[in-house]
Amino acid sequence: MEVREVNGVQIVEQQAGDTNSTASIAENFDNFLTLLTTQLQNQDPLSPMDTTEFTNQITQFAQVEQSINTNNKLDRLIDLQNTSQITTGVAYIGKLAEAPGDLMVLEDGSGRIGYEFNQNAEQVTIGIIDQFGNLVRSDSGFTSAGRHIYQWDGRDDLGNLVSDGEYQVLVSAVGPEDSFIAVDTTTFAKVTGVEAADGRVTLNMGSLSVDLEDVKSISLPDEPSES
Repeated sequence: MEVREVNGVQIVEQQAGDTNSTASIAENFDNFLTLLTTQLQNQDPLSPMDTTEFTNQITQFAQVEQSINTNNKLDRLIDLQNTSQITTGVAYIGKLAEAPGDLMVLEDGSGRIGYEFNQNAEQVTIGIIDQFGNLVRSDSGFTSAGRHIYQWDGRDDLGNLVSDGEYQVLVSAVGPEDSFIAVDTTTFAKVTGVEAADGRVTLNMGSLSVDLEDVKSISLPDEPSES
């Protein structure tokens, strides 16, 4: 096991399996050669053994050893890729990341969520629900097809400020003749950390953990949002 640190993030690498595999094939191959040499030394000169099977076995040993070496090289390439992704993720700390999801993080009385659909709607409704399942805010959204951002000022339907935290957001879009339009939503949250485990690099966004490859955009927290 090897522990490396990249920009303050610890990465644990386990290479024991590959080392044991290489040692095992080397030991078996040495034993095989010893047995082969002994048999050749004691064979009947008038009736020599057929060496075809020995040749095939030597070839198989070589192929297995080559496969293990190839796997080791691939593992090293994956480690390098993960290190590069971690370096990228560390640069996102303190910034606002957008990723698929239906949670809105309300911080300092401000929160935002993205929503997108591929055809014009006649009505779009945005509902914000607290941790107890209560609808605290209902609002209308843009009806044109495409991607939109909804910015919440942290007030409920009565105009009262609610506490910071995580809220679920439901966006419904209705088309002609009350037809249902599929809506994709995205979550915006500040990146607080980066983790690497099991070959995956994830960003910590409050209580959320999002794969780096799923991040759709990165912006500064005070950067104006696009509607």
